[in-house]
Amino acid sequence: MKLKSMYGRLNLRRKILIALLSLALVPLIITLVVLSTMVESQMTHEIEKRGTQVMVYVKKSIEVSTREISSFVTFFSRNTDLVNAVYYAALTGDSEQIKQISDGAIKESRADLLVILDKSGKPIFEGRRSDGAGAVNTAFLDSPAVKSGLAGTAGDGIGLFDDQLVILSAAPIRLQQEQIGLAVAAIYLDDAFARPLQKESGAEIAFYHDKKFVGTSNQDFKNADPEEIIEEKGGELEIGG
Repeated sequence: MKLKSMYGRLNLRRKILIALLSLALVPLIITLVVLSTMVESQMTHEIEKRGTQVMVYVKKSIEVSTREISSFVTFFSRNTDLVNAVYYAALTGDSEQIKQISDGAIKESRADLLVILDKSGKPIFEGRRSDGAGAVNTAFLDSPAVKSGLAGTAGDGIGLFDDQLVILSAAPIRLQQEQIGLAVAAIYLDDAFARPLQKESGAEIAFYHDKKFVGTSNQDFKNADPEEIIEEKGGELEIGG
């Protein structure tokens, strides 16, 4: 199956049709060209309509995941054992208690990543659902959700973990009304997130950032030139051989 700029393909079809009809009578040319234009307009409308429906579905799926991860990190940040462990880690530098509590919490949630920061924003623990590249970096710490959380207000949004797009949610950790840290949970917008969306929507899904596909429902996207497909809108991508 080939995905190609719909405008380029329709324009080519129209030019071929007009060239063939130039041999016929003028009234017939006018009639068929008008009909062709109507069909092209209808096809374009249906494609755009379908694209809009898929985008709305993906947006709602991200919103649902955001609410889910936000509820998780808010509840987790208020866990008495976590609060005591963060306080202890701030005094001693020992984060083993945080690790034990966080590892269990990750397994029971949709979170791919769980980071605990001290009240100054310094990471004191980082836990993941599975091993992978990347680490807490400046882009992660500078995200609006983290900044809002360090200022004392829970926040969420889209951020970066290394070069991976993530859904972020941050909630302050408090001991007797005093903020002593911040809990940040994240879900990767990766292949694992995209594949279920493809099954439900029937459309191939790709997340694009910094001129590359960072999460896709089909690995053929990884072999494509994003600039040609997205920015120039004239590329061709062959899916499934």
